[in-house]
Amino acid sequence: MNVALSAGTRLGPYEILAPLGAGGMGEVYKARDTRLDRIVAIKILPEALAVDPQFRDRFDREARAISHLTHPHICTLYDVGQQEGASFLVMEYLDGETLANRLRGGALPLDDALKIATEIADALNTAHRHGIVHRDLKPGNVMLTKSGAKLLDFGLAKTDALPPAAGGLSMLPTTPPNLTAQGTILGTFQYMAPEQLEGQEADARTDIFAFGAVLYEMVTGKKAFEGKSQASLITAIMSASPQPINSLTPVAPALLDRIVRACLARDPDERLQNAGDLATSLRWASDAAASISAPLATGRRHTRRWLLAAVAACSIAIGAAATYLVVRQTPAQPPVVRFDLSAPEGRRFGSAHAISPDGREIVAVVSDARGGTSLWLRRLDGDDGRLIAGSDGASFPFWSPDSQAIAFFAAGKLKRVATQSGSPIAIADAPAGRGGAWTDDGHIIFAASNNDPLVRIRAEGGDPVPLTTLASARGEISHRFPFLIDHRHVGYYAMNRNPAENGVWLTPLAAPATATRIVRTDAGAQFGGGWLFFIRDSGLVAQRLDLAGSRLIGDPVTVAPTVGITGILAALPISASADGAVAFRPPVGRETDLTWMSRSGEPIGAAIDHGSIRDPALSPDGHRLAFTKSSAEQGQRDLWVMDVDRLTSTTIASNLGFQGPIWSPDSLRIVFGANIGPGGNTNLYEIPSAGGSRRASVPERESRMSAAGWTRDGSQLVWLQTDITPRVAIKMIGSDQQPKTYFDPGFEITDIRLSPDDRWIALSSNQSGRPEIYVIGFPKVGQIHQISTSGGTQPRWRRDGRELFYLSADGKLTSVSVRTRGDSLDFGLPVPLFTVPVPGSLQYDVAPDGNRFVVNSAQHVVSAPLTVILNWPALLNK
Repeated sequence: MNVALSAGTRLGPYEILAPLGAGGMGEVYKARDTRLDRIVAIKILPEALAVDPQFRDRFDREARAISHLTHPHICTLYDVGQQEGASFLVMEYLDGETLANRLRGGALPLDDALKIATEIADALNTAHRHGIVHRDLKPGNVMLTKSGAKLLDFGLAKTDALPPAAGGLSMLPTTPPNLTAQGTILGTFQYMAPEQLEGQEADARTDIFAFGAVLYEMVTGKKAFEGKSQASLITAIMSASPQPINSLTPVAPALLDRIVRACLARDPDERLQNAGDLATSLRWASDAAASISAPLATGRRHTRRWLLAAVAACSIAIGAAATYLVVRQTPAQPPVVRFDLSAPEGRRFGSAHAISPDGREIVAVVSDARGGTSLWLRRLDGDDGRLIAGSDGASFPFWSPDSQAIAFFAAGKLKRVATQSGSPIAIADAPAGRGGAWTDDGHIIFAASNNDPLVRIRAEGGDPVPLTTLASARGEISHRFPFLIDHRHVGYYAMNRNPAENGVWLTPLAAPATATRIVRTDAGAQFGGGWLFFIRDSGLVAQRLDLAGSRLIGDPVTVAPTVGITGILAALPISASADGAVAFRPPVGRETDLTWMSRSGEPIGAAIDHGSIRDPALSPDGHRLAFTKSSAEQGQRDLWVMDVDRLTSTTIASNLGFQGPIWSPDSLRIVFGANIGPGGNTNLYEIPSAGGSRRASVPERESRMSAAGWTRDGSQLVWLQTDITPRVAIKMIGSDQQPKTYFDPGFEITDIRLSPDDRWIALSSNQSGRPEIYVIGFPKVGQIHQISTSGGTQPRWRRDGRELFYLSADGKLTSVSVRTRGDSLDFGLPVPLFTVPVPGSLQYDVAPDGNRFVVNSAQHVVSAPLTVILNWPALLNK
């Protein structure tokens, strides 16, 4: 294929609009995605490289890895494709200018330089945590846009410069002319670390060296290393030190010079070791720079009359003396300090953590590779932490008022443990504890399970006493995650059958029936130092609480633009203390691998995709796979379709909170659940499997719906519907668009699937007291057959209907043979096949022949840090 493309040329669904530029590794075009009607940038790989099978394999493999770099300051990779022998990348289209272009005008203002540098460091931190090394960081690979800096060219290894270092990804031009031009040797070498120049292995510290060179240039307007030839430049990098920053830019704080020198250390072991620490250091430097540049306002009033002048002089002297005494006696306001805490080796942070009331320690839930949880305790001024013995299975910890003990939930109990010594002690039953608070008078207020009000118990143990009452008349179904306002008031989160009514309530402990809702939100809240912390539009905000009026006052203040919330539990992964400390977890999804597995549980080949993936669903012919994947920062999900033979994936719809894709019999349509129905409920929609416009499959209403399947002729759709009453029923709809009730059981049903021959429905139900698998007739309801014997969820049929699979209560993929006899079925005994690595919701599907399974496995869990801000209210003065 000729790489030079004219306007109007189509590459699959992408229409070329205009050329953007070229580099040594390809040409870049502005294009339009005709399915989603968005502008993108397309990079064409030259034929000379595309014909090399080894290079193309690496192209596909590394591009898939890079597609998971979801960060507001990294240019997003949308898609990978091939057409007529040419490979291409589909990237986010950026409107702005490169940092290299900006630097042609000289040094940047110090505050601009530090802001851009912090954004780049945050982007590098995300890449490094995913095991990706940029290896070509330079001003030409940073785009400055209205939304901030964007790091470009996480691409392929170089082919015409130095030999690529093992284990790292390098560059491929994706941007306007000369952003990564290969002809200018100085433009490449000036940002290379010594180990790169020596052809040694590159790692994250290689990027930190390049970052130091870029930062130096932004602040001073001069390159850190210069030479009249390639040889002299290399000599400078290997042996010289750049001139100190503050000798060229006097307003730069000394801390910034130390940061740059730590980045540019020739020995990688002597550099800053990770980009997360680098970003934190830059924020401190920004605070220092702001204090240096603050103007000092002085002035004098003169008068013509000497007496007034004398009086004025005396007044000034007295005022100066008084000011001096006040300054001496008034301590300076402590600065804002922001840093990240990493989870202990081999573990990741769970859904909850808590700062101690004295602001000195933090306790967090951490999980291991198998998903087992425990409590991890660390001093905020310390270097490491420790796991609390006996806290296996822990969730939702909270502190005693004196910061000497921690309460938590585990093994169906509410427990407490002293932080200095001792073993956890069970206090009360809590089958599914949902948060607690420890009062000054020695009581604990907690929620014992999903659908309970709050109760109160002595911290030493005893019989729980009801505290709140569920207001069923207004639709309340749960009170959870209590938090103390003072010794007389408690706040809590109330879940409602109508999600639009969820919110945080405030009540006096002496009169809990007089509760008042103070904010509508979709997750719990925390209180500290007079501020209520809660979620608004996916961000963490704080707002002053007027306790006397039981209301919020003033405007909300954004503490963090996005945080990671935990979904249906409505837990808020933040903690706050009275002295101005706040800790929160950034957005993070559970990252898994989609892998083919045999009937014995052995992996078949390498993983076919990676990320925060759920709901895999194979097309009827087994050649395509639909699944959902989290969008980067907003907690929503995208709907993807993969060609499983070619391992190419395409996003067909975005940011709708997708659930459970189901294929039509002809594989031309996909029906899915999205929480965009009335009241934020999950209604059903369908979309062409090749992408296009969605439409409602079922009339929208205030119900939660999940699809079960289409009949073979595609004329009827079957789904499970939960109304807000609540009432559960299996529904069906045909061409007349009139929903009909097929089965109204009177008990809970989940995970339903229509059989391939349209005659049976498999479902999971708790009618026996725990989830089990049942089969009933369709479209005429007959006898209900229980299939599983020790718990079961997620039923799946083999394509010929002769085998039914499900997950047992202990996470084993289980097979049951099925034989049809007229209008009845015979079922074999359940046979365990293997343990599914991630036994969560909708995490596997079955190939048409039943001999292999696409399974979501947890082989590459990425641990997101906890972000801690000390003295956060000082941010209000900036």
